[in-house]
Amino acid sequence: MHSDDVFEKAEAAAQRLRMSRSELYARAVDAYVDAHPADAVTESWNAALAEMSPEETAEDLAVARASARLTMKRITRKSAGDPLRAGTVGGRFSRR
Repeated sequence: MHSDDVFEKAEAAAQRLRMSRSELYARAVDAYVDAHPADAVTESWNAALAEMSPEETAEDLAVARASARLTMKRITRKSAGDPLRAGTVGGRFSRR
């Protein structure tokens, strides 16, 4: 949506609601922030994980670890021989 369209919609809504655009924007931002709490994503992931069985969680963790290992191998292979580009693992340089 184009910013001019938003401005026109806000102007019309403010007139209809008998308030200033500033008040309309303030209320809109307040409602948006209330509807989208910062922890909503974390909470939804936690809820999904809570529904998983221990076997499913362990399997997913194993896949994530294997993926991380492969990624680190690729990174260290690409940066081998170049100390400025060497990847770090656990705070140590990895020079494979």
